[in-house]
Amino acid sequence: MQSTTAEKMIEQLDEIFSRYGYPATIKSDNGPQFVSEEFAQYCEQNGIVHVKVTAKWAQANGEVERQNKSILKRLQIAQAEHKPWKRELRKYLMAYRGLPHNTTGRSPAELMFGRKMRGKIPDLSFNPVYDQEVHDRDSEQKAKAKIYADNRRGARYSGVDIGDQVLVQQEKSNKLSTRFNPIPHTVISKNGNSTVVESPSGTQYSRNTSHIKKLVSDDPTPEEKGETPVMPECSDCEEMPQPEPTSVPDASGQTPQARPQRKRNRPKRFDDYVMD
Repeated sequence: MQSTTAEKMIEQLDEIFSRYGYPATIKSDNGPQFVSEEFAQYCEQNGIVHVKVTAKWAQANGEVERQNKSILKRLQIAQAEHKPWKRELRKYLMAYRGLPHNTTGRSPAELMFGRKMRGKIPDLSFNPVYDQEVHDRDSEQKAKAKIYADNRRGARYSGVDIGDQVLVQQEKSNKLSTRFNPIPHTVISKNGNSTVVESPSGTQYSRNTSHIKKLVSDDPTPEEKGETPVMPECSDCEEMPQPEPTSVPDASGQTPQARPQRKRNRPKRFDDYVMD
């Protein structure tokens, strides 16, 4: 039983010290968990000096006893008012750690972390610590990481704009369901990479630009077909003279000769046919 209690205490100490670091000294009473061999080894391994107070003399650790008295009073108030004692205890600790102490003139949080802790009560003198050098380095490193990630992923700007018809990515219900909802949606607003689309029924959805795809028309344009667009006829327009082909001199200053065109004969398999 004693070994189990010591192991639980060491586990709790590991959780505390992983946040705040190892202390130089620990002052405790002579409880069985503090005089155990496991606890002595723990302090020795982590360079902690263990100070034990006199047995049956609580005044030797008066600061802790006074704090325990205040905590007990707060728990009694919570019990009398039928309030959750854990929540009321956290409220008390928040107020105690954030208010200046009568002895030191500074709050326990400020002594512990080197900065004031913002509480519920407004404080006009509250001035959070702001390190410009750390901020600039953080921004620089994040910008480099973004450029590297964009190059690796082949990221590019979205061509979706307000008023476009788009397809919205949907959750797959089975292996045969499509990645995008086949019902077209309309983009009604766009702010950075956040886009608001509206369904035909009027329902609006907020999605990232990576979750939508611009809807492409099924009828290709003449350029997409590889055809030359036909200009409309104009009776009043004068025919534009076509420029004569010119030869560009090469690096030696001489104009290259045009390549002669070979004579193309009709294939013999078409001799028995009349061709236009």
